[in-house]
Amino acid sequence: MKIKLNSEILGVNEESLKDEDGLVITLRSICQSSLLAPDKDDTEKQKIEKYDVYKKVKGRVLEADLTIDELHLIKKCIGKFQSQLVVGQCFEFIEKGKLSEQE
Repeated sequence: MKIKLNSEILGVNEESLKDEDGLVITLRSICQSSLLAPDKDDTEKQKIEKYDVYKKVKGRVLEADLTIDELHLIKKCIGKFQSQLVVGQCFEFIEKGKLSEQE
C-alpha cells in the first residue's frame, strides 16, 4: 500500500508546521521520529522491526510502499509519541493512501 510521505502537517491555523530548524514537518518526518523514539518496553525484535520500517520512509522518497502490518506499526508509534493534532492528520493521510489503493 502506497502512502505519500511529503504531506505537510498543519497547525491549528492551517499553517505548515515547522521544526526547530525551520523545515516543514511532513508525514515522513513524523514517521521517522515516531519509529525512532525510544520506548523502554521494546524488545530487541521490536526495535529491529521499527528500524526496518524506518528505512522504507527515510530519505527523499515521495511515496513508500508499505504492508498493512508496517502501517499498523507506524500508526501505533505515531499514536504513542505525537500530539492529537499530528496523530489525526497522519492517520487521515495513511487512511487516504489505503482508500486510493482500493480505487
